[in-house]
Amino acid sequence: LFLSTKWSDLTIVCGDKTFPAHRCVVCPQSSYFARACDGNFKESCGNIEIKDVKPILVEKTLQFLYTGDYTMKSDMPSSTEKFGQPSPLASPASQSLSASFQTQTADFCPARFHVGMYAQGTYFQVDALKAKAKEHFARAFLEGPVTIAATVAEVYRSTVASDRGLRDVVIEKIMKFLPLLTAGPVPFIGVHILKQVPEFAVDLCLASLANNV
Repeated sequence: LFLSTKWSDLTIVCGDKTFPAHRCVVCPQSSYFARACDGNFKESCGNIEIKDVKPILVEKTLQFLYTGDYTMKSDMPSSTEKFGQPSPLASPASQSLSASFQTQTADFCPARFHVGMYAQGTYFQVDALKAKAKEHFARAFLEGPVTIAATVAEVYRSTVASDRGLRDVVIEKIMKFLPLLTAGPVPFIGVHILKQVPEFAVDLCLASLANNV
């Protein structure tokens, strides 16, 4: 029934895209959709308009709700800056660094797409989606070394300090390959990102101390 109009009793509008959906599928899994459909708003009449989220992320969120997973296409946007909304509590420095790295990561980055999907799990209140995005992210994070710094910035930009899901993966993976990632005249993890994302620097420092105890 994914994206099928058959028996659809809900229409989700995002940007210039319209997605047919079924309340019996999306509402039990998402508190966001459940409240929208139960509320005294126009959403309860069968139409939900979603703003400030890119249509591709809404489509992939729906795909997860219907199938238990989501897929990627190689022609998707390259930057998760185009994908989702940063947490209002995220570090301003992290947000600034994320933007500065966009020009360096023109190619599609799977890890950053999964960061965007993790953010949708938070936005639509679907814990299972966050778990799946974390799973995909853990596999993809170190696949593109050139984008590691940008991905780290994106993780810290889009999550609050209390949400350790992706942050713990970042620290665990980087600690495992720290000598390689910090080597060379232009390291993948260098002084610039440590200064620009203080929360990441603190997490990495604490992990290093714990590793040497």
